[in-house]
Amino acid sequence: MASIITNTPTDIYTNGFAAFAWLPAMLFAVLGFLLIAARLSKISAIRNYSSPIDFLNDRYRSRTMRAITGSVMVATAVVFMAIMMKAAGSLIEVMSVGTVSALKGAIGVGVLVLSLNYWADYHRLLL
Repeated sequence: MASIITNTPTDIYTNGFAAFAWLPAMLFAVLGFLLIAARLSKISAIRNYSSPIDFLNDRYRSRTMRAITGSVMVATAVVFMAIMMKAAGSLIEVMSVGTVSALKGAIGVGVLVLSLNYWADYHRLLL
């Protein structure tokens, strides 16, 4: 995601419409999602799934797979959040012309996001 914030505008500026060469590949990803999303949504409502781990546990009945899947999901979420906080911090530093450091900007955005999630009553999802 940080790449989208920093590289895509530069790529579009330097390459023009050629920067959109990846869009046809996106078509296949969206079509694939549309083919399976309705069925997965119906199954999750019937069997009361709340996460991909529930689906895999129901299908394979393996504690090892559940632990590995959960670990991979947490690891990727942590990496994703670290990248987003780095990008947000850099963005705050650039927008403030160096007045606010990237670390302070990232911490501020993190506090803001956590506060808004708490006030929006999303803290129930975390418990």
